[in-house]
This record gives sequence, structure tokens and C-alpha cells, in this order.
Amino acid sequence: IYSMNFRAPSKIQEITLPHLLNDPPKNIIAQSQSGTGKTAAFSIATISRIDPNIKSPQALILAPTFELALQIGSVIENIAKFLPY
Repeated sequence: IYSMNFRAPSKIQEITLPHLLNDPPKNIIAQSQSGTGKTAAFSIATISRIDPNIKSPQALILAPTFELALQIGSVIENIAKFLPY
């Protein structure tokens, strides 16, 4: 997270992450300006639920455009690259 220049959670992350990290997670509809950390918030929550012992798809993230899908994939790769598995 720090390698991506995150030092403290943004307002949207501060509000949504506790709900997304609950067990079970709560569904959320959130709106925030571009660049405020929405993608990182749902990416962190999604990655935290992945079981490396399950060798099949465990998450599905939909995006309205190909470009946004690529951007989301890049964020997830950057966050997940430090995981031990």
C-alpha cells in the first residue's frame, strides 16, 4: 500500500472499508470524485477474501469500459504483488 503512495485512508476508504471488511461484508453503493481511492477500497476488500488454497475464480469485478477494467486490474496487481502467495 505504501509503495502506491497511500499514507492514510481517503474519506471514501475510511467510510467504506469497515463495511467491506465485515464478515459478512455489507453491500455498499458509494459515489466519490475521481482519484479518491474507490478502486483501492474495493480491491483491498476483495483481495482480503481470496483463499490461495482455492485454485478457481473467487471474485468477479465488472467494469463499464475496457479501459476501466484495465485500470482496475493494474491497481489489484499492484496491491497484491506483496502477498506471499
